[in-house]
Amino acid sequence: MKIMNPDLHKTYSKLVDRCLGISSLKISKSTKLPKIEAKKIIRNRNKEKTLRIETTKVPYYYGFVQRYETQINNLPEFQDFESIIRENIQINNHFSTRLRTFLSAPHLTPIDFIIFTLSNILQSSNGKLKPSPETSNQIYTDLEKFIYHSEIPVIDIVPLDNFNSDIETHELGSGITLRKITKKEKELILHMKTLSTFRAMSLKHVIEFRYNTSKTWSLSPTKEDNVLEILMPNLIDQFRIYKNGLIGYSAIIGKIDLLLPVGEWYFTRRNRELKEAILPDARPEYPVQQFNPKLYILWKKEISEFGQFREDLTRVPKRKLHRFNLALRRFKFSYGRELKEDKVIDLAICIETLFSQKEDSFDSIAYRLALRFSRLLSNNFDERKKIFKEIKSFYNNRSRIVHGDENDREKYLNQTDTTEIESYLRTALKSYIIRIGNKDLEHHKLMQTLDFS
Repeated sequence: MKIMNPDLHKTYSKLVDRCLGISSLKISKSTKLPKIEAKKIIRNRNKEKTLRIETTKVPYYYGFVQRYETQINNLPEFQDFESIIRENIQINNHFSTRLRTFLSAPHLTPIDFIIFTLSNILQSSNGKLKPSPETSNQIYTDLEKFIYHSEIPVIDIVPLDNFNSDIETHELGSGITLRKITKKEKELILHMKTLSTFRAMSLKHVIEFRYNTSKTWSLSPTKEDNVLEILMPNLIDQFRIYKNGLIGYSAIIGKIDLLLPVGEWYFTRRNRELKEAILPDARPEYPVQQFNPKLYILWKKEISEFGQFREDLTRVPKRKLHRFNLALRRFKFSYGRELKEDKVIDLAICIETLFSQKEDSFDSIAYRLALRFSRLLSNNFDERKKIFKEIKSFYNNRSRIVHGDENDREKYLNQTDTTEIESYLRTALKSYIIRIGNKDLEHHKLMQTLDFS
């Protein structure tokens, strides 16, 4: 353990050792520890292997140590610890001033810090008389990181709604990891009530993101954005383009990644569009598997191809992504549409954006869009013919739905299969990126190539 301030470490160690020597802080079988409620997930021993939630009472070590706050305050070792803090401007700034990051304004005091340290030491050793020094050392190491580093480490987790995979853990790049959710994380989500109970119990995987954020002592929070709030929507878009399924997320849950009393978990709600995927609280027992016909499943064998697709996206210059981004936005809008006609309109605009150019006339627009679409997706004549027919029919139905009377609208809505068109568009978006990226084509050049291929 590299120590940056030997004096601070020496007084800290002496204080911790002195406190652990206080007879009243030694836990025995007769010690009555305060308790708090906690939610535990229990697996039932039945054929269906269902899970249940139990509310139990667990020892509250912080509350136990807090009883002796006055006694700790009066210790000479505590006075020495406070003195070291006051005499060093850099250290004192972290204890006496409300430090701010984009996500919180943690306020650390010497007595709160020591109570936190002692309670964690007791908790990690289950109240043993001779606790391991590992927890104490970890807390001090994190304290020096907090004081002497210009940035603070943060960990965010994003529970993925309506998602399953056989992947245990996989690095997606840029500090982002896809992994299975832990039992402790599910229990945390249940405790925080960030999601409904049924949805929390249905979670299988999370996106984990570790990064650093700047700190300041200004009166207002920093203007720095939560990085994951920018990255996460893009990642969800990439999942959706790659394959079918109603993947989404509803919250970003995170904390300052230091073992200090400044790292409380926080959460922000996001992405409320997956109304079809939201499952209501329904029963006291929860299936291990989530049965949803629109469940998004990413298999381990697909992860390499998915990674390549993400890489293809990053290779395309931003100036070439204007059409793609407009089409993607409409494709994304279609996920949250409750009315089928709205979904049809979104998908049709997506087709227009991806396969039209300003020189096109309005004559035979459905023919031209369907022709380019089919030629981008396949080199096989029979497949092109099938795709052409379905896209042309869809686009013509869209016109009748928008411009026809009520009877026409219902008739052509019933004839329109948005699921098949959505699947074609998913392939088209991927193919478009590959063609303009790998072959370095501008949009109008790609349209000309498709017209004469």
